[in-house]
Amino acid sequence: MTISRIELCSAVLACHLRAFIVQEMDFNFDSVTHLIDSEIVRSQIQKESFRFNTFVANRVSEIQEKTDPSEWYWIPSELNIADLLTRGCRSELLNQSSLWQSGPEFLALPRTDWPIKQKYLIDLPDVLYLKGGRISLATANNDLVVDIKRYSNYDKFISVAARVLKVFLGRSLLYIGKEPDVGDLHRAEIYWVRKVQERIDKNWKIRYQKLGPKLNSKGIITVGAKCMGQLPNERLNPAPPFYFTSLDLFGPYLVKDAVK
Repeated sequence: MTISRIELCSAVLACHLRAFIVQEMDFNFDSVTHLIDSEIVRSQIQKESFRFNTFVANRVSEIQEKTDPSEWYWIPSELNIADLLTRGCRSELLNQSSLWQSGPEFLALPRTDWPIKQKYLIDLPDVLYLKGGRISLATANNDLVVDIKRYSNYDKFISVAARVLKVFLGRSLLYIGKEPDVGDLHRAEIYWVRKVQERIDKNWKIRYQKLGPKLNSKGIITVGAKCMGQLPNERLNPAPPFYFTSLDLFGPYLVKDAVK
């Protein structure tokens, strides 16, 4: 098992400990903060679980179910006191006045002074890649020309597109060296979805009327607005297989007996 997978399992254990503490204590917590020294694991928690293979996807899904991804922060390894035992230490370093008992010193400071960050990595292990059905987005009519055929990794492509879009909108090459944030990545995805949908028949409302097509506030054509009722959250949010189940009822059937 890789180091990143072991650290991911530790994050799942932290979720279980948190649930136990919140349930058994009489205190009401205004907020909860999870600190982890793995940039990979923190970045995995920020993504949809279906992007990863089964091992990682199941654990990321459980973490997102039990906690809010925004509650997870990265800290330097030297400040992670949980490593005291995993790396080995003398028993006298675990006495009543030790960091193991009292916690790191920065916890006594205002939260704004804590040495924590919310880093976001693009290149992550255990990611599932789309091997077929690629679409060329490099056309002469595009405002931004990015050839998707040059990228075998969806996250890399969106990251590059986000940088180019930020330079285009900001009218400055200074943005090219800055790491895209979540908003930049989302904006790039919306941009390319709209570009691809420009190829859809202009009479899409009539042609796809049985699907209930609708143009949302972001300029993206969606379906299901008319042919489907209000769906519950468990039908809309990504989840592992068989995480939610339901029961469909039908009938009764009227059978006409031919024998009198």
